[in-house]
Amino acid sequence: AMQPGKPQGFGSIGPDHTPLLALPGNPVSAYVSFELFVRPAIRALMGLPDVHRPTARAELRADKALTSPAGRRQFLRGRYDAEAGTVTPVGGSGSHLIAALAQADALIVVPEDVTSVEPGTETDVVLLR
Repeated sequence: AMQPGKPQGFGSIGPDHTPLLALPGNPVSAYVSFELFVRPAIRALMGLPDVHRPTARAELRADKALTSPAGRRQFLRGRYDAEAGTVTPVGGSGSHLIAALAQADALIVVPEDVTSVEPGTETDVVLLR
């Protein structure tokens, strides 16, 4: 399971088995799901070699720890500084906060087996630009 990003689905429709991808209705959930599932599927269908966004390791710069529900991979909006090798969370964790999404150029990945990421900890980030 992941957050944000539910409900979502994949299937096919019609005699030609046209692919059908269903995204959540919440704007941030829809965007994250698109980046993680739809964009790679489209790029794969186009025969492009790099279907996923690039990732990097970055040190978390935050005033407090990031928390995440147990058993759920969390994708939080962030600003990535390649020179410093850091990522800073932007906005809150609500999937309706689209202003924070507009400020973000990365998704901070909190794995499903982690419930807290302390400031100064190195973590994976998905680069959006």
